[in-house]
Amino acid sequence: MKQESKCEHKNCKIYKGDYPFYTPLLRTILNVIVFLISSYIIFSEFGLLAYVVYLAYCLIVFFYLMSNRCVRCYYHGKLCSTGIGKVSAIYKKDTTNEFVKDQWQNVFLFLIPFIPFVALLVLIILEFTGLRLFLLLLLFVVVSLTLLEHLTLGCTHCYEGYHCITHYLPAGRHGVKKRKSD
Repeated sequence: MKQESKCEHKNCKIYKGDYPFYTPLLRTILNVIVFLISSYIIFSEFGLLAYVVYLAYCLIVFFYLMSNRCVRCYYHGKLCSTGIGKVSAIYKKDTTNEFVKDQWQNVFLFLIPFIPFVALLVLIILEFTGLRLFLLLLLFVVVSLTLLEHLTLGCTHCYEGYHCITHYLPAGRHGVKKRKSD
């Protein structure tokens, strides 16, 4: 059941229970599109072996972050803005609730679209094709939409927000200053 409270800034709602279903649904759709575009770029430009390595990297990152970050999140076992909070319940919750600890680990996640983007940019410089330019622009637009969705539908309503680095962004999280343990 969704519980809400007002955050201290911007008159926004902080979800203390599950996020509304449409938020993780939209995030999942956007993430799948980013993954499909990125996978197509890797496979079509570099072949099956590169694609298998890329897919393995994506899976390792997903399970690593879920087992090391999601277990510390307030939304562990709940429907978070990504939807992964429910899935992360396969791992035992870390009751210290220090989700923002080790935020640097997000760099592994950011590399999922960044690697194909940079690779495609280099390939366009070496040998321009309209398809490569289209894929580059498409990936850029979908990643931008994903970040916009993340900041507007996810971050601004996140209980963890006040302690997150995105708290300092104009459209970023605001959250709850002092947290109680679950």
